[in-house]
Amino acid sequence: MGNKRLLIVTSYISGNGGIERVIQKMDSILKDKLSDKLVCEILSLSGGDCVEKARKCWISGTGNEKWLNGLNSTRVPLVSKFKIVTLFMHSVAMLFKVLLGGYSYVLCTGPFQVYLLKKIKEIFRKKYVIYAWPHFSLDAGHGKNELIKHADYFLAISKDIIPQFSDLGVNENRIIYFPNPFYDFSNEIENYKKRTNDSVNLVYIGRLLFEGQKRVKDLLEAISKTINPVKLTIIGDGQDYKKIVDYIKEKKLEDNVKIMKGWHDNPWEKVENVDFLILTSAYEGLPTVLGEALSRGIKVITSDCKTGPRDFVTPENGYIYPVSDISALSKIIDSGYQSGDYDRYSISKTMSEFYPDSYVHRICEMLKL
Repeated sequence: MGNKRLLIVTSYISGNGGIERVIQKMDSILKDKLSDKLVCEILSLSGGDCVEKARKCWISGTGNEKWLNGLNSTRVPLVSKFKIVTLFMHSVAMLFKVLLGGYSYVLCTGPFQVYLLKKIKEIFRKKYVIYAWPHFSLDAGHGKNELIKHADYFLAISKDIIPQFSDLGVNENRIIYFPNPFYDFSNEIENYKKRTNDSVNLVYIGRLLFEGQKRVKDLLEAISKTINPVKLTIIGDGQDYKKIVDYIKEKKLEDNVKIMKGWHDNPWEKVENVDFLILTSAYEGLPTVLGEALSRGIKVITSDCKTGPRDFVTPENGYIYPVSDISALSKIIDSGYQSGDYDRYSISKTMSEFYPDSYVHRICEMLKL
C-alpha cells in the first residue's frame, strides 16, 4: 500500500516560535524513525514575520519562512486586511491540497482549518482523519474554540488542556495526550555548568513582550527586589524591545541585565554559565523553552501559567510560582542563589518521557501504524 501521508496545516505563525520548532523536530523524528511508514508535509498559511504588516493591505504577500527550509512544505503567503478575503484564499489552498494530496491524516493548529477540512471531507467523501492540534491553552483566545469540535480526534500537548477539551463537550475517548518532542542534550551539560561570578545566573529565551503573554516586566521587577546578586541574559526579539530597555534603565539594572537582541537558529549557543532558565508567561501551550532547558540539565523557574509547566516541572528540577506574583518570584531567585549548584545529569533524565523513542511510540499509537 505504500507510505501513509500526513499533512500539518499551520496559519499566522511568525517563523520564530515554539510551534515551528516542534514541527521541525517532529519532521526530523519521522524521517529518522518512521520513514518506511509515514510521509509528512506542511501547509503554511500566511506565515512569516510580515503578517501583521501585510494584514493592513487589501491583499499582500508575507515574508520568508526560513523554518520551512528542508521540510516538505507548501506556502500560501497571502493575507488581507479583510478577513473574509484571507479565509477565502486559505480555503481554496486547503481544498486543492487535500483533494490532490491523498492524505490519511491531517493535523490542524487552528480551529478554522478543522472546520473547513471537516466540510471538505463531508462534501467530497474523503477519508482522512482530522486531528485538532492547538498549541496554546484554549483559554488564550486564539480562534473560536467551538470550531475545534469538528475534529475526529483532539491532541492535548499538555495535561491541563485535556479538561479544556472536555469542557467543550468532547468525549474523553477522542482526546489524546500528545506532548511535544524534545531531544536529549545531556552531552551539552558541561557547556553551562561552571559559574564565573558570585551571582545567580538566569537566562530568558523568547519573545520580548513587556506585559501581555510573556510578561518580561515581572522578571525585571523581581530582580530589582532580590537580596542576592543576579545576572540575567535575555535572548530574543519582539515588539517591546525598547520598552524593556527603558525599564531596565528605570530600575537601574544595567549592570545586572544583558540583552542579546535577535532571533537565533540555536539560542543555546549564546548561553553559558547558567543556573536557571526563567519563564514568566501569562499563558502558554507546552512551553518549548522549558523542555529545552531541562534536557540540557538546567533547572527552571516558571510561572504557573495555563498550560504546560506542570507537565515538566517537579521539585527535583525546578520551581513554580503564581502568575504575576513578583514577591514569590523574587524569593525563588534568592533561594536559587543560596542553594548553589546541582546534579545536572539527573535534571536531564527527568525529560526522558519526552525524548524521541517515547514520541515515536505515541505517534504509532495515535495513527495506528
